Amino acid sequence: MKIGVVIVWFNPSSEHLDNLKSHIKQCEYICVVDNSSNKYLLPLDSNIHYIHNSNVGGIAGAFNRGADWLIKNNVDYFYTFDQDSVVPDDFYEKMTQFTLNNNASISCPNFYDVNSKTYGKFVKMSKFYFSDTDDNKTHFCISSGMCIKSSVFTNLNKFDERFVIDHVDTEFLLKAVDSNVDVFYNKDVLLNHQIGERDLHNFLGVNLKPNHHNHIRKYYISRNGTYLSFKYFKKYKGYFVLNIMRIVHELVCVVLYEKNKKVKIYCILKGLKDAFKGKLGVYEE
Repeated sequence: MKIGVVIVWFNPSSEHLDNLKSHIKQCEYICVVDNSSNKYLLPLDSNIHYIHNSNVGGIAGAFNRGADWLIKNNVDYFYTFDQDSVVPDDFYEKMTQFTLNNNASISCPNFYDVNSKTYGKFVKMSKFYFSDTDDNKTHFCISSGMCIKSSVFTNLNKFDERFVIDHVDTEFLLKAVDSNVDVFYNKDVLLNHQIGERDLHNFLGVNLKPNHHNHIRKYYISRNGTYLSFKYFKKYKGYFVLNIMRIVHELVCVVLYEKNKKVKIYCILKGLKDAFKGKLGVYEE
């Protein structure tokens, strides 16, 4: 069985370059897709295939370019990573074994946000709401560390590049759930990851985690999540509720804790407006 990985770069630092070492030790087929404006010119390890994508299609486009190359090289499963994740030495062995043991088409690890010092939250949708997962299945996970069976990736029509960046994983997993493809969550494998510059606050007894993303990211978070909540409203009203809570959380965090409040609030509202209109694609100022 062949295992591969696609790792997306965007103006990588020396620390991000160093993160490659753990992948090289554990995985034979490695594709780095660089979304930076300028091509990386320094030599890379001989078993790394490099693609300069210049941010075409955002992170969705980068994942698709890398997945296309891996599938052409006949990998059976592949992992998706962004540059911020730090991979444990036994990650591939444990995750691949877990995936095979559960006959999973899609699987993911637990994750720890090193900035907010909090663990990932995994939920399942019910008809009208959602709840924390009580077994090894989930309906949502982050794209970094996700393992996907190549044939299922093709059948689900890849990542939707109209979403560019935020909720790219949500869109793909909603398609999976809607196609009766189970998503398995391995609580015994922990991935250190960073979601923006997220920190943790308590306001009136409620935990808030502002991510401090820029205004363009706020737009994509608002638009893409809301667009999906409309698209799947009839089947998954629980996601509609989950997205409302996410938007309210974003707004409250911006008002209370983040800089550039006016432009971020404007972009969140613009994202809602464009979601109502069904407008996707790259953000336009």
